[in-house]
Amino acid sequence: MSHFVHTQGVPLLVSPQLLRSKGLGQIDLAIFHKQQLNIYEVKKTLPTIFSGPNTVQRRRLLRTQKFLAEIFKCPTHLVWIDENFCKS
Repeated sequence: MSHFVHTQGVPLLVSPQLLRSKGLGQIDLAIFHKQQLNIYEVKKTLPTIFSGPNTVQRRRLLRTQKFLAEIFKCPTHLVWIDENFCKS
């Protein structure tokens, strides 16, 4: 999964300790692609309109997204991705 995502742009490594120290959610993968930061959250099953991600987790990830947008001064996009997406 990470190889597939990382080949789509410039990989970004974000310290989980930094995010935790700010009460933010940890991210699975992130890349810069076409002057935008894409943040990927890998799940066994994708959230739907009826069964979304844990509300606390979702809020933390949205705060992480905002934090990274402010640091890098660029648009961000949070992407939920199925862990089986790249398996063959």
